[in-house]
Amino acid sequence: MCIKEAKYIDKSTLETTTFPQALMNYKETDSNVLWDPINIDASVYENDFTDNNVEVYYYEEPDYKEIL
Repeated sequence: MCIKEAKYIDKSTLETTTFPQALMNYKETDSNVLWDPINIDASVYENDFTDNNVEVYYYEEPDYKEIL
């Protein structure tokens, strides 16, 4: 389990950072998550986490050689 601090914005929004993709490995296999969805939950009191299973993804920005 990975835990990050988050800033409460409102009842539908938290603001936080992510770990670098290169450091995100599956515990069981030690293989990288790559572009797989990652389920996240939130805790507002100690370790009492929600069970919302919100999916987040890493994505890759395109590299542009030239913009016309």
